[in-house]
Amino acid sequence: MENEVTSIPFRAPELLLGSNDYGKPIDIWAVGCIFAEVMEGKSLFGSKDGSDTDIILLEIFSKLGTPRQQSWLCSLSNFPNDVHQYPEASEILPNLDAVGNDLIKKMLAVDPLERITAGDALKHPYFK
Repeated sequence: MENEVTSIPFRAPELLLGSNDYGKPIDIWAVGCIFAEVMEGKSLFGSKDGSDTDIILLEIFSKLGTPRQQSWLCSLSNFPNDVHQYPEASEILPNLDAVGNDLIKKMLAVDPLERITAGDALKHPYFK
């Protein structure tokens, strides 16, 4: 376990923003990215061969929403000062039903404190 996740498009926002804490929410983020890629046939954020961290962050914020000002993410060293405020996403994967989109949104919550746990993800209605 280390903070440097190899594939930038699968890195959780907290890592891209400079956090050194590695926890289970980071793994849930990666699983959410893989799930989205399986459903869409392409990477949700950037390309697998690598992308600039700032570009990936802007893609994340534009698709999933910008962290609220009170979020601890906004205090991390790499948080952009001039980031545009994007609203929360209503539908992330247009080809996926509402239940699947709900699961994706919970796995890809920008704030790791709001991300679904693995146990709760397995109990999600999508898997019924």
